[in-house]
Amino acid sequence: MDDKKSIPTHTKTMDKTAIDKQNNITEGDVDAFKKKAFTATRFRPLQGPYKIFVWCFALVMAVWHLFVLGIYPIDPVIFRASHVMFSSCLIFFLFGFRSNSVKHRFSVVDAALAIFSVVIFFYLHIVWDDYVNRISVEMVPWDIPMAIGIIVIVVEMTRRTTGWSLPIIAGVFLLYQFFGQYAPGLMRHTGYDYERILTTQFSQSGIYDIPTGVSATYVFLFILFGAFLNISGAGAVFTDVARSIAGGARGGPAKVSVVASGFFGMISGAAVANVVTTGSFTIPLMKDIGYKPHFAGAVESTASSGGQVMPPVMGASAFIMAEILAMQYSKIMISAIIPALLYYAAVFFMIDFEAVKERLTGLPRSQLPKLGHVMSLEGYQLFPLVVVLYCLLWQQYSVILSALYAIMVIIFFTLLKDLIGNLYHEPEKEISKLSKLWIAVFILTMIIIEYKRADIIYALLGGGMLITLGKIYLDYRQSDNIKRDMVDDLLAWMRQIIVFFGRSLYRGSTGAMEIAATCACAGIIIGVMKLTGLGLKFTQTILAFSQGNLPLALVLVMCISLILGMGVPTVAAYIICSAVAAPALVRMGVNEFAAHMFVFYFAVFSCITPPVCIAAFAAAAIARANVWKVGLTAVKIGFAAYIVPYMFVYGPALLMKGIWYEILMAVFTGLVGVLGAAASFQGYLFRWRLKVPERFFLGLSALALIKPGWKTDLVGFGAFGIAVAMLYAASLLARSRTPAPIAGEEFTGDS
Repeated sequence: MDDKKSIPTHTKTMDKTAIDKQNNITEGDVDAFKKKAFTATRFRPLQGPYKIFVWCFALVMAVWHLFVLGIYPIDPVIFRASHVMFSSCLIFFLFGFRSNSVKHRFSVVDAALAIFSVVIFFYLHIVWDDYVNRISVEMVPWDIPMAIGIIVIVVEMTRRTTGWSLPIIAGVFLLYQFFGQYAPGLMRHTGYDYERILTTQFSQSGIYDIPTGVSATYVFLFILFGAFLNISGAGAVFTDVARSIAGGARGGPAKVSVVASGFFGMISGAAVANVVTTGSFTIPLMKDIGYKPHFAGAVESTASSGGQVMPPVMGASAFIMAEILAMQYSKIMISAIIPALLYYAAVFFMIDFEAVKERLTGLPRSQLPKLGHVMSLEGYQLFPLVVVLYCLLWQQYSVILSALYAIMVIIFFTLLKDLIGNLYHEPEKEISKLSKLWIAVFILTMIIIEYKRADIIYALLGGGMLITLGKIYLDYRQSDNIKRDMVDDLLAWMRQIIVFFGRSLYRGSTGAMEIAATCACAGIIIGVMKLTGLGLKFTQTILAFSQGNLPLALVLVMCISLILGMGVPTVAAYIICSAVAAPALVRMGVNEFAAHMFVFYFAVFSCITPPVCIAAFAAAAIARANVWKVGLTAVKIGFAAYIVPYMFVYGPALLMKGIWYEILMAVFTGLVGVLGAAASFQGYLFRWRLKVPERFFLGLSALALIKPGWKTDLVGFGAFGIAVAMLYAASLLARSRTPAPIAGEEFTGDS
């Protein structure tokens, strides 16, 4: 146990040394990065009664969502309206109207907007049964201010959280809805009266459409799941696992960044949040071992962006995709595994070759935790992820039920861990003993569930609890390690649990604000498209411009997705592109799911694409590096993000579509392709330095392996083989030119 106790202490010292040495980043700076990344510059840290009120409001929001989703379902539209109402109130409380607004309290105008949002919700709740029959037909006098009010509130809450980009786009669409009858050519529509426009927006065909529904259900639950997981301490386990796996390899901290960001991305699905969470630890360490600041920032922003395409969570867009395509989310999650692994493999190759180029080493093994030790001591904190995967993939439970079960597992083990932490002088020692029991019980429970023997399962869980409580009782009677003031310790444990629930629920509610605003604002755009048929017109425009040429159409859709995603949240970019661009690809023969994944990928990776590369901005702030250098380097490192979508459009086997040997062949060719591209970019293949001809053939192999088929595969493998043969010949030639040592003398290599 001494080894375990020394690990956190050393880690903190090493982190602080690296931070002070390279960046002078303090904990306050990291918090500032998080606030800036999450809330731009309008976030205000409330104080006094204002803070207490907002905390209580956020807790009510979280409890309300859990109550409706887990206990008492209500009308979906009313629930979506309540989600927008809660989120808008929190945004008006926590975000100022301007960056120079009062920081420690919300204003009267903010309170008035929040109250108006509540009034709109209760109005819709009261009149909904009658209002649903008036949509697109007529309006009563009170409908008009309520419909206009909700549009204004949604636009304003989006502006405060995400900036001007998305509200401007929504405003352009609204203007088109009112005045599109005067537009030229294909873009003209017949014209609609204001009653039809407003009632459409103030309904499930507009603001309360699919995106808001997904935000209120799946996204909220998984954000809450991530909040519980992080507050419980599982985030530290992810970091320890990543350090134990990759910390000792050459360029170790960069590889830790890749592994840790992949882990965090599995539960958060937010690029900027991943950057500020893992980057505050990994970027200083990367700089400390010799990586240049802009490269360290680029690695972190690229690795963190990949979290949005990494199962099981993948961010809000994947849930919306499931609703649009009427697919089970588990199928989307399975299909996304291979492209995500190819992306991370490419990033891994790039940083490995950079480490060779810069002659960088890893961290000393003595400074790193051992994987077996971490898993035996804290592996139980990864159970919730296992539960999510098990419920979604194996048992085929709904997303909502899977998330609720995972949250309950987090709560259960956190209660046990905190109980032991309060009762013992050295809780790590006792947790180390009991964690082995918990892991065994958990594994047996997962196995027996398949046999549907509830009696054995209950006996197992009850036996595990009895052994745990029995050990505590015996220790209380015999051990010197346990504290004797048990009543005070139990009271402290109860206070700790209250804090745990409060912080988790608050972070879940506030973490859902931005996505709720984005989805509601995207609903305005969807309402316009549904009413005017604008999506079909965009599809016809793309088809006409590309003239049936699929490669040209793919490039056009890629550019549209990247441009729309610049400065706009991924959710909004995907929703717009899925409506205006994906149908064009489907009309040209692309598999519907592949078309949506294509636009999804480019919407995601717009956050590392200059000029508006928000993930690179966050990483550059931590790395103290030039934003442009970080962004351009991130594009280079994350090149696979711009290649893999073309690979699964031309080869659906990468999306698990096809016979097993076709899928395996696609994975193999994909890995060889990204390896060749990484080597061509970096000028190194593992430990060998490449010359121009070798880089050319490796680049050619990568391009040829994008498109499946035996002809292109033959070209790709042939080009790769030529490059390797040239390397081998060059190494033989260099060896033959190396002078042999003179007999009787020791050859030192000195000239």
